[in-house]
Amino acid sequence: MKREEELLHLNNMAIEIDQVMGYAQGMKYEDFAKSEETREIVNRSLKNIGEAADMLKSDDDWQDKYSTLDLDVLSRLKETSYEAPLELDQHGVWGIVSKDLPEIKEAIFEAQEKLTRLEEDDTDLSM
Repeated sequence: MKREEELLHLNNMAIEIDQVMGYAQGMKYEDFAKSEETREIVNRSLKNIGEAADMLKSDDDWQDKYSTLDLDVLSRLKETSYEAPLELDQHGVWGIVSKDLPEIKEAIFEAQEKLTRLEEDDTDLSM
């Protein structure tokens, strides 16, 4: 996979995280659990993050190079069914939104910076 594609997937993940954080900003669990619109948006964004992570995972050594971003965990987000009876309790999703996404976004930024530096180094070498 080309670096441009990797950066695109990382950027898409960051955008989805921003969208989720924007919708959930200022919310408490009770607000989140009551707002079907917010839950639907969050669930769709989490699945999109999982899809992007799965695409990055297709590169065999990606996880070794960028170990701060656990693609195995993130790619499982695409397989989760939030409408299942066991998911009526939204605490798991809320935990991802309120605690995990800020950390994931930081790991995405680290990977983006590393990829950008590698790209700049390659450009410098070709001159």
